[in-house]
Amino acid sequence: MINCTKEEKFSFRGKNTTFVRIVDITESTNHFSRQNTEMKVSAVKVIADAMLEKKAQNVVSLDLRSIGTAITDHFVICNADNTTQVAAIADNVLVKMEERLGTKVLRMQGLENDFWIILDFGDVVVHIFLTEYREFYRLEDLWADAKKKVHTDEPKVVTKEGAPRVKPKASSKVRASVRRTKKSEDQ
Repeated sequence: MINCTKEEKFSFRGKNTTFVRIVDITESTNHFSRQNTEMKVSAVKVIADAMLEKKAQNVVSLDLRSIGTAITDHFVICNADNTTQVAAIADNVLVKMEERLGTKVLRMQGLENDFWIILDFGDVVVHIFLTEYREFYRLEDLWADAKKKVHTDEPKVVTKEGAPRVKPKASSKVRASVRRTKKSEDQ
């Protein structure tokens, strides 16, 4: 049980009075953490479904919350056999997160070569590997203490009527912008 005190001042019939009130914030804290956990789990589900839509292989999510030194709450990891498919998976994850949760990526890395793309959504970090790189780096073994969930079911494509559809070209424009920036840095 978490209690905190709050000092309040008020005026009653011309007299200034100060009193201390003890406030129990346990229920509100649990409500927010429970709501935040549900949002993260749904983000993991949206990401895994987006990966599976583009035929990603070995889709795994790691729950890192039990590890005190983890930099995020969840990793979602997958691989593909060629760079074109790696790029398509990354594009689909970006589109689906924007479409279904309204969440934009905070940071992304690896779009230049498509060997290992990292998409950072804050509490969820997405790793999309070329198969050889995943076998070499073995992130699941590095984070072996984390709870592991394998995602194998084909996702059900559900579209909400009246919901605006994010154009798939949006993530391609981000990719083109990265390439232009890279070229200007090289010159």
